[in-house]
Amino acid sequence: MKRHPALIPLSRDHHDGLVQALRLRRAAAGGDASARLAAAREFVEFFRNEERVHLRDEEEELFPLLLRHVRSQPAPLREARVQHVQLEGFARKLDIAVAAGAVDRETLDAAGELLEAHIRLEERQLFPLIEELVPDDELRRLGLADRDATCAVRRPPLTS
Repeated sequence: MKRHPALIPLSRDHHDGLVQALRLRRAAAGGDASARLAAAREFVEFFRNEERVHLRDEEEELFPLLLRHVRSQPAPLREARVQHVQLEGFARKLDIAVAAGAVDRETLDAAGELLEAHIRLEERQLFPLIEELVPDDELRRLGLADRDATCAVRRPPLTS
């Protein structure tokens, strides 16, 4: 699917998020305690250094832009915002578990499942809705394409 150029940086972030989701779920399914701890530690670092920037860009820039073009908050946007809060909660919970040195399978699996579902929601429902409802010139003014160059916490994309 061809994505609007203004949304490409967010879609690129989504790829990195899907890699994280897969790592969490694999560690939950077959990892021993040290593998679970490592996956949780990596996710917490990813969330702290990358995902928070991504969520902030959506919450402060992209979502308000969509809301200017609709009468009420569309269901995919409501769900995405709820998931943002839930993801923040998982990051905190896993950060605490990492500090304690013990990460349970259920939390890892649930975090990975939510992260994947969230990304699929945005890519399959929310972004197409934004592309449909927000005029091209307004999307282009978002300036998210410049974010990668100016954001100090950005790292190269993850590899699986």
